[in-house]
Amino acid sequence: MVGTAVCPGRVHRLHWRNGQDAALAHQIGPELAFGLVLDGCGAKAQIAGQRRPSHNEVGAHLLGHYLAGWLSRALPTGPSALEVVGGLGEAAASFLGSLVELVSGDAEREMLARTQLLCTIVGFVVRPGDALVFWIGDGLALLDETAWRLDSPPAPDYAAHSLLDGVKRFPVGFMVRDRAGLRRLAVASDGWQPDLLADLPGPCTSLELGRWVNRHAAARDRFADDGAVAVWWADRPS
Repeated sequence: MVGTAVCPGRVHRLHWRNGQDAALAHQIGPELAFGLVLDGCGAKAQIAGQRRPSHNEVGAHLLGHYLAGWLSRALPTGPSALEVVGGLGEAAASFLGSLVELVSGDAEREMLARTQLLCTIVGFVVRPGDALVFWIGDGLALLDETAWRLDSPPAPDYAAHSLLDGVKRFPVGFMVRDRAGLRRLAVASDGWQPDLLADLPGPCTSLELGRWVNRHAAARDRFADDGAVAVWWADRPS
């Protein structure tokens, strides 16, 4: 089963700023699932010598929903997780490119890309014989009991950078070789800390997972920045 949770960061709440993370997950079948976490860039954009406010949560949600639909179609028919994820970077670039093409003028397109579409992508796919974590930008991953930070320099990197420099971003990934022994897999945005990610509860609904995250967010040393997580568990709750 899968679950997701999103927690607005303390700094964002204090300054009345929108949360910029998105999390999506879908259990397509008994042994087929995916999860996605997207983190919008919170820094102001420097354009023509002026600092412009950013609302890159827009890109995080739009791109997240697009990629969720793309994975829902590609995973059941793809020969392997690696080959499916290999096409995800191209799909993201094509979708983002189609959005900026709706705007007239190079300056306006750059404005849209820099202030609305910059977001990291961290995700996983689980299939009967294999599983894979992939990312463009930074975040965290959890494999059973071990959590660690992910990065793809220069940090942070965003899929929409391809609209600005013409260089396509392709996910970095690694294979979980012993799929049969895998009990849980999770991805999270960089607002999480590895120790808390490793302490995630067992199989539960997204509502229960959100309550667990909210309890920990009350601590002063947790979630200064937004935190989003998507989790897959091998077992359902009894």
